[in-house]
Amino acid sequence: MFQQVYLVPAPGLTVLDPATYKPLPAEGAAKPLNNYWRRRIKDRDVTQGRPPVAVAPAQED
Repeated sequence: MFQQVYLVPAPGLTVLDPATYKPLPAEGAAKPLNNYWRRRIKDRDVTQGRPPVAVAPAQED
């Protein structure tokens, strides 16, 4: 299997996921580091980012 990376599209670009034919969300998504995504990184269509951190709801006293 391929290593998973979190990718974010470059500002102003729409990058289609070849598996789903849907655009990569603006906030990014985890994708396999295959040849397609490696080319998108090399062409600077996407950048590697960090997934958003889930914030736990505040507890009430």
